[in-house]
Amino acid sequence: MTMWIFLITLPLLNFFGVNACKPVAEEMVVFQDPGFTLSYDFENPDTTYSLPPLLEEISGLGYVSEKNQLVALQDEAGILFFISTATGKVEKEIPFWGDGDFEGVEWVNGKAYTVTSKGDIYSVSLLENDSVQVDRHKTFLNKSANVEGLGWYASKNALLLSCKGVVEGTPDTVKNIYAFRLDSMQLDSQPIFQIRLGMIQHYLGDGAVLKNAEKVMDKLNPEEGGFTFGPSGIAQHPQTGDFYILSSVGKLILVLSEQGEVLLLHKLSKSVLPQPEGIAFEPDGTLWISSEGKKGDKGRLLKYSPKN
Repeated sequence: MTMWIFLITLPLLNFFGVNACKPVAEEMVVFQDPGFTLSYDFENPDTTYSLPPLLEEISGLGYVSEKNQLVALQDEAGILFFISTATGKVEKEIPFWGDGDFEGVEWVNGKAYTVTSKGDIYSVSLLENDSVQVDRHKTFLNKSANVEGLGWYASKNALLLSCKGVVEGTPDTVKNIYAFRLDSMQLDSQPIFQIRLGMIQHYLGDGAVLKNAEKVMDKLNPEEGGFTFGPSGIAQHPQTGDFYILSSVGKLILVLSEQGEVLLLHKLSKSVLPQPEGIAFEPDGTLWISSEGKKGDKGRLLKYSPKN
């Protein structure tokens, strides 16, 4: 069943309350629900690692709990990169497929799952001597859906596929998020969440306190090419259950509750995160975000410890 994201009409001034004791740049907060506590200072990561050239176009990120590592992809080759959380160094590379547009990766119960832009899921079992067993699962999605994010929804035993593009039969002002059930290895026919243009416009309309709200709206550009807010990464917070959704377009992060309620809309600094693509949590709530390099810069891996 689709969880619709409803808008609640309240005075705009009530939308922008930021807890003063939190080290957050208030001008970057577009909307924050009064009951939501923001635990991360997106402008000031604890650590920033530069990634090797092969990960300049890092496209996905997951957390490997058994080894306290991150697993990453780049979007042109089927290679799993295992990265130390302590040093930011790539400790192992394991090829699992040939060339392909791989966009998201998750680590679930000792196995890697990856997704391509057209929605194909690859389950990758690591065997002895770094050999692999790969099973490919096609879905009804296609290239126009432009899947970019893959997240893990533990209580549903499902992977979440966030679509940056448009799914056939869905207006171009809507972005769908689907659940791929691991018990059946099938993608639900209906989205579990939908993100709508009207939701974003509501918080960026007249009266918004964000200094660069007009620039954010220009990036979304709804009148010239549809709704360009594009979910590029998704991860569920291990303690609160909230979903953190990146959009490289517009440099935004959106937080939704499990009921689909909007809890936070936050602008990200392009100097800190030039092109945010991957997102993952450790069990204690430590947040990792990866960014592709731009204009010859290296890809980046950023660590954020919870502040409360």
